[in-house]
Amino acid sequence: MRHLFLLILFLVPLAGQAAGTPPLRVRVADPFIELHGGPGASYPVYDVVERGEFIEILRRRTDWFEVRASKNRQGWVKKQQLEETLQRAQVPPTWRDNLVEKVLADRFRFGAAGGIFDQEGIITIRAGYRTSEHISVEMALSTVSGIFADSALIQANVLVDIQVLDSLRPFFLIGYSRFLNVPDNLGGGGGVILTNRHNLDMLNAGFGVQWFITDRFLIRGEVVEHATVRGNNRSDRFSQFNAGVSYFF
Repeated sequence: MRHLFLLILFLVPLAGQAAGTPPLRVRVADPFIELHGGPGASYPVYDVVERGEFIEILRRRTDWFEVRASKNRQGWVKKQQLEETLQRAQVPPTWRDNLVEKVLADRFRFGAAGGIFDQEGIITIRAGYRTSEHISVEMALSTVSGIFADSALIQANVLVDIQVLDSLRPFFLIGYSRFLNVPDNLGGGGGVILTNRHNLDMLNAGFGVQWFITDRFLIRGEVVEHATVRGNNRSDRFSQFNAGVSYFF
């Protein structure tokens, strides 16, 4: 848990820097841009800003920008509608801008979490990539303490999230996981008794929620169930509860 605390101390200043960036003021170059009620195509268009008007770009959420126009009109615009506007404004791209736009595009994220795996402590680091507005792929590596000392859990998951509020995204996941070098529970202690010393291949499914503190920094909690079939129609199930943080690059 000490490593997780240090990671949080490292990420929070980064999140604050992202939130403290002053808005960029540009003139609309396209015939018009549409203001949506939220960062997604499912949100209705409630206003239009015409060519020649000035807007302030407040923040970004994946492929959407939140902007403010005259008369305090504020909404979300699809990235493609602002590309010509930014080009004509001659906004000079930095090295990081080129990296983000051409390679990452606010889609890559890194995170860490701590929690419980079948009554034992677990620490997890993970990296993910958002393939579309609501779908992500993710890899995670965990270490499990206690009776599963020196064991590792590797996961590959697909996440599908749903935008409920501007800062709240519930999600569910499905995937594959592998437990490496799992020992027997010879010492008791109330944990799950495993008689198989070999690696365990498991299927997993779960659900959780993401709470965006800033555009890039979020808190995440989840519940995941792992299951493995062991022959003779027998199966083992393991429950995992995690809470942690993630940061978009």
